[in-house]
Amino acid sequence: MSDSFAELNRRTAALRVSESEPGVRVTVDGEGVVVELVTTPELGAIPPVRVGPTVLGCIQRAQARAAEAAQVLAEEILLHDEPEPAPEPPPPPRPIVRTAPQTRPVPAPAPVAEQPEEPLFEPLVDRAPTQRSTPRRPEPNADPAVYSFGEIEDDVEPAPRHAPAPPRPAAEDDEDWADNPINWVEG
Repeated sequence: MSDSFAELNRRTAALRVSESEPGVRVTVDGEGVVVELVTTPELGAIPPVRVGPTVLGCIQRAQARAAEAAQVLAEEILLHDEPEPAPEPPPPPRPIVRTAPQTRPVPAPAPVAEQPEEPLFEPLVDRAPTQRSTPRRPEPNADPAVYSFGEIEDDVEPAPRHAPAPPRPAAEDDEDWADNPINWVEG
């Protein structure tokens, strides 16, 4: 099929169509581009206001004929081209599921050891509360937004608090350009 398109491109590039009227002869290529425009002495007999329309009409007729000729070429080359043979379909897949017991022995199920059933969680109703869950008063010098609800179960000491970072020293204002105006005109 790609050979057909190459042949169509080659023959379309070689296509030339001419059209003429008294005083003008125009030739266009297969894409409709003017490749030759010839005027004859008969053009002098045409009124000047009619010269432009005469030339343009001649060009348009040549382009229309070139389009028709290119269409005929495409039909000759592409429609009569024999299609490439379809590839052979792949063989059907083997029925693996049905043949698996025949080709592979089925293993015997492994013995299951009896395990005592343990509950996934212990019910809370049988246990007595072990700690008090009421809020305590905050310690002096402690953060007023933190309340404690009971004891921490693991004995990990909280990390010591660090003092806040000192404020940055005031820097010069980089965006104040009033002291140094921009001169757009170079001298």
